Amino acid sequence: IEAPNSKAIDIGQIVHTRVLGGDAVCVESKYDNFRTKEAREWRDKQTEEGKIVLSKAEMIATDAIVNNIRNHPKSKELLFGEDVQHEVEMYAKTSDGLELRGKADALKIGKGRHTLTLVDLKTTSQFDSFKYRAQRAHYDLQAANYTLIGSASQKIDAGYVDYWFCVAETV
Repeated sequence: IEAPNSKAIDIGQIVHTRVLGGDAVCVESKYDNFRTKEAREWRDKQTEEGKIVLSKAEMIATDAIVNNIRNHPKSKELLFGEDVQHEVEMYAKTSDGLELRGKADALKIGKGRHTLTLVDLKTTSQFDSFKYRAQRAHYDLQAANYTLIGSASQKIDAGYVDYWFCVAETV
């Protein structure tokens, strides 16, 4: 199955990487459009090298999204606070031996290892319709599973796990 590909996905990936760290490489297009052969060849070369090509306006928008996330009052506690870890692999095993895995975008273990906070960064083109997308994509089940996987992997009672979605509008 071929992975979906769109500018919205690209922008979401760039925002995710710029907030949490990682290697998503983007480059600002030096062309206003790709009608000329030279412009298309340049774009195709960038894409072949694994770079995401953004227009100047898209770069500005991406900067604004990242700044909005960084400046949100809850971000300091949930995404950038002391002892917050990013991109943490979590593992658990069910009682019948099924192995489970998840990746927390942000994870923080409370003082004394009594609490756990997990954060999933989501991007959406329309904030107001995110609740419908979340319902269709069963994000409630993701939150429940990640809560259990996180509690098992960190050996913290699931009742003391807080799970947050950080939802950023990309348009």
